[in-house]
Amino acid sequence: MIGNQPDDDRDQCTRNQTHPVTLEDVLALEEGDAIAVRTVIEERVEIFAGRVEADPPSLTAIENDLDEYSCAYLLPVDTNLWWMLEDDQIHDKYHELDELPPYRKAVGEPLTEPPSCSLDYREEEGVLFTLPSPVYNSRRVHHYARDWEYPVVALESGSLVEPENLIPGDYDGQ
Repeated sequence: MIGNQPDDDRDQCTRNQTHPVTLEDVLALEEGDAIAVRTVIEERVEIFAGRVEADPPSLTAIENDLDEYSCAYLLPVDTNLWWMLEDDQIHDKYHELDELPPYRKAVGEPLTEPPSCSLDYREEEGVLFTLPSPVYNSRRVHHYARDWEYPVVALESGSLVEPENLIPGDYDGQ
């Protein structure tokens, strides 16, 4: 099962300002807040950080989305950090986000910048950090899908954040 497991040590918080993430935590964020999130899929731990680009939707809007779709879009995040913790090392993967190509829906239309990462919500999995994934039509990017969803197990937010606070306490990487 993906998501928070109450008896799973990886989901425990490492600092006073981090905690398992709920929908209410995300709804308390505001445009301009700095955030850092820790995600876990199987044994892979990843940390993302950036700034919230908009205020969250209302609870009614989220409920309407969940009635119509399996996932509710919560907030765009201008992401400027992506670390993968693997093999006792921290791998910087931000370049993969920085290199996402612009897209054009139709010939003759102007190029559009790729969408931001986002915080999303599924009733079964909870809060997710979602990366945009390009969808190609021939040789060009036609649009972006929200394909890569990472369950969020810890969140730090405020005017400034320290993503290293989200590195699990038992992690030996340098």
